[in-house]
Amino acid sequence: GCNQEAKESTVEKTHPFSEPWENSDLVLVVEDEKFHVHRQILSIHSPVFKAMLGTNFKEATAKEIPLIGKKVNEILDFLKQLYLKESDGVTCKGKISSFKYNLAHSCTLCSVKYLHCNEYIMISVTCSLKHQLFYSTVTKAEHLLKLADEYQTKSVFDLCVNYLKTLQKSKHNAIRMLFLASVTTMAREDKRLDCVRSECCGLIKNMALKEISENEYFQNLGSDSLQNVFVEKVQRLEKLISEIHPQFIGLVEFCMLLCLNSPDYESEITRCPEHFSINNKATIDLNFRLESCAVCRSMIQQLVSISEGKKATYVDHLYGGTSRFDVKLISIVTE
Repeated sequence: GCNQEAKESTVEKTHPFSEPWENSDLVLVVEDEKFHVHRQILSIHSPVFKAMLGTNFKEATAKEIPLIGKKVNEILDFLKQLYLKESDGVTCKGKISSFKYNLAHSCTLCSVKYLHCNEYIMISVTCSLKHQLFYSTVTKAEHLLKLADEYQTKSVFDLCVNYLKTLQKSKHNAIRMLFLASVTTMAREDKRLDCVRSECCGLIKNMALKEISENEYFQNLGSDSLQNVFVEKVQRLEKLISEIHPQFIGLVEFCMLLCLNSPDYESEITRCPEHFSINNKATIDLNFRLESCAVCRSMIQQLVSISEGKKATYVDHLYGGTSRFDVKLISIVTE
């Protein structure tokens, strides 16, 4: 309601870029919200801003630059990372190395000092900054990755890379993590994210296809990511089938041998004289027998009938569990 809107408005006015500070000389306008920034800071971090603020563009002398299509919260997150490297919540009392301290104080522009205090941040803005860790949400990482790519801001991109590498992966977030690790050109080309992409593909290959395809981020995966996902999944399935198939054939052969040797069932199966020895052992593999021999195929049908019991109802199968085999076994073996 009105109270909530008023509260949000108050929060917006207290962000650290809402007013001029430390000789700020440029205003970025996003959704009617103003961000007071420094041309030098933007130019140092971003070749895109450096070109935009160069002498050949109208932005070089503009006091305000509108960022059309951008969102306030996303630009605020971006600027916090750009200026403050807001990841550990340390303020002006943090310890910094003497080298970085001296390097920072060698700069005449006060705001440039922040650039060199990478381990701990020195902030002297008048308004109170509410520290919110960079690693709070995956959503924040997503728009920071996109903005870092758009403005070619390596410092912000590096924070995102570290986040993606350290975030614990699971089947619940693997598709989204794979999407983020490939969402921009910078991300796709960065070798540091290869381990993230590999780990995510390893998790996704064990997921059901329905679960994969219904994920909201699956549709947004690029062709390379999709290929990696399905290549790994197909490889896993092929390996599984190659291991299961001989086990399955062996079980069928064993069931056949048990029935042929059983006084209770030997009369219900007609043994193929061509492909079985006198001690009821098969002389060639089952798939070859089923492809070429009608008698061997009939033996499978008889084996199915035995398993169904006399009444031939679902509950009367001679073995437990809920899985059943039937005459489709013939086509499965020969395929």
